[in-house]
Amino acid sequence: IEDEVYLMIHAKQNDTYHFQITLSKDASDFRLVEQTTSIQVAKENEDVSLLDNFHLTKSATGFVLFYEKSIGTEKRACYATAKKLSLFTFQGYIDHWNKVGAVVRAIPITTGFLSIHAKDGKIVLSSSTNLSKWTPLDGKEHVIHDSYSSIDVKHISCIQREGDSYYVWFHFVNPHFSQPVWSVGWFKLQMLDSKIYFSPAQHVWEQPHEWKDAHVYPVGAVSIQDAVVGYWGVAGVGLFSVRYRRHN
Repeated sequence: IEDEVYLMIHAKQNDTYHFQITLSKDASDFRLVEQTTSIQVAKENEDVSLLDNFHLTKSATGFVLFYEKSIGTEKRACYATAKKLSLFTFQGYIDHWNKVGAVVRAIPITTGFLSIHAKDGKIVLSSSTNLSKWTPLDGKEHVIHDSYSSIDVKHISCIQREGDSYYVWFHFVNPHFSQPVWSVGWFKLQMLDSKIYFSPAQHVWEQPHEWKDAHVYPVGAVSIQDAVVGYWGVAGVGLFSVRYRRHN
């Protein structure tokens, strides 16, 4: 958010109802800004062990937090609001999202916001004027291609905006290996004369060979100071940051 990176972590191993928020100005050195933060649902704290894929953005009155909640075998997209980072209040589910994506202020929609998220491997666009009520932008599920084939998009990680173009970064699992290998790519999106155009996707990174036997999972990515930094968790090892380049 405005050249600030917020990272949310569990406060304590045996406390599933609070989390901590750390802040970085350079995407690498983090300092603690909130010792205990919670999300309240009907005056009770949400069990944060059931939540993941957090995306935080600023609103006119504070902050809006988007996240996914595990309910049985399903996940639902949710949002919560806060005036300060110490306490969020659950506001509801976003019914036509099945994954949380990335949110950016939309250029063609002068007073609104654009969300891009993945759905069953495809791309869905939504718009909002207030960050709470979202409307499908064109009612379509877009298939993303590279130079050879279609791509099964798992997550939208972040969006870089340059002029009236959007560079959309995403995670996918490379299908050309015998076991799952996480990869990162981007595509360019433009809205011209009420039409949406997608460029072919470009592959820029895949997980290193040293991680091949580990449980690897994406934590998120941010656009900061004209760069994109991705965060990856490796179970039993730690959290890693990777700086991506858009141009080979």
